[in-house]
Amino acid sequence: MAIKVIRDPVHNHIFFDLNRQPDKLILALLDTPEVQRLRRIRQLGVSHLVYPGAEHTRFSHSLGVWHLARQAIEFLRRNRDGEFKLSDENELAVNAAALLHDIGHGPFSHVLEVDFGGDHEARTRDLIGDTSTGVHQVLKAFYTDLPELVQRLLEGRDPELSWLRAMITSQLDADRMDYLLRDSHFCGVGYGRYDHQYVLHTMRVLPVPSSGFLQPVWLEKACRVIEEYLFARHYMLWNVYYHRTTKGYEQLLITICKRAAYLLKNRMNLNVDPTLGKFVKEELLTSDEHQRVDDHLIMTHVVEWQHNSDTILSDLCRRFALRRGFKPIEYKEENVSSVFGVNSAIEGIRNELKNAGLDPDYYLCEAVLKSKTYDSYHPEKESSEQTAINAILIQQSDDKVREISSLPGMERLKAVTDKRERRRYIYVPDEYREIARKKLQTA
Repeated sequence: MAIKVIRDPVHNHIFFDLNRQPDKLILALLDTPEVQRLRRIRQLGVSHLVYPGAEHTRFSHSLGVWHLARQAIEFLRRNRDGEFKLSDENELAVNAAALLHDIGHGPFSHVLEVDFGGDHEARTRDLIGDTSTGVHQVLKAFYTDLPELVQRLLEGRDPELSWLRAMITSQLDADRMDYLLRDSHFCGVGYGRYDHQYVLHTMRVLPVPSSGFLQPVWLEKACRVIEEYLFARHYMLWNVYYHRTTKGYEQLLITICKRAAYLLKNRMNLNVDPTLGKFVKEELLTSDEHQRVDDHLIMTHVVEWQHNSDTILSDLCRRFALRRGFKPIEYKEENVSSVFGVNSAIEGIRNELKNAGLDPDYYLCEAVLKSKTYDSYHPEKESSEQTAINAILIQQSDDKVREISSLPGMERLKAVTDKRERRRYIYVPDEYREIARKKLQTA
């Protein structure tokens, strides 16, 4: 047996059997420009400014997702005693989709996606379908219809492929399983750890009454381990992904790009790479241009723009490059008398900044932490509507399938499922933090 091994800090050895077509496909895809670009995209955006070890990339994460998806398929084959059926074409497709699911990410992953990058999932599908890309050409070389099949799987428009898509995009998938383990490891925190091997080993694929199509379900004995996974996700959400200092640096980076876009649109002096210029102006990028926009390109400009003649842009870049970010003030809506009171306080903060010669459009930011990017677990309540996309389904001893938080003994999950927690922050330069805090407190 011909074997290739990649050492991974999370999964240790990742093996490739060079006699298997899926493994040969993945090795060929790893060498494409679109996958190699992921080495230049940090997995956690700007979290390295809070957790110094968080320098890991979308490349290592994508490799980990593929590794777990392949393990899931192997466990299914062993546990079903030959009953598990998967066509060669669909096996190639799910392997490729696991590796390629993040190639559409813009620089710093999710940080700039809403304001500049667009939907990374749609971009991923576009890159796979673009005949000029390396990933398309490799996929097509292995199986003529493979690019379209991978697109269909990722998009979820084929119900018969829904269980394969759920391995990569669902409430309990290879993507989330890897990034919890990986992010926890590189951030140096223990919140994201759980028994992922047991989760994989107890997965089954069954027709679910809500849809009639195959869906991943888990044996009842896995409930406690899945509970551990859900709390790991919850703790990582509020301690890492929504860390208030990290969110401040995210807002600062967004503000830098917005200022650069303003200067370009108003034909003011700015030395900028043409492709990055298109990116910050929110113009559609070609597949080739997408390849060139990464974390390194952004940071090269941030460092250079510290010396730009525009005082706002140069100051913002200096703050980011030297880690002198804006400071947060948290406020809860129930702690202020009215929406009018909050708006009045924010207007007062804007006036304070104006009087100090700082443009509040760039020196006052607000972050409402409610994004679904790293949402906690909030399942669909109606059993007739539950699928792997909106619920974690458990196969009980009587073969009935129920959502995990509705089972006896799982009441502790209500701490996660009952309410979507939301936090609001105002960000201002450190020297105006106390002024802003007092105005919000008296609103």
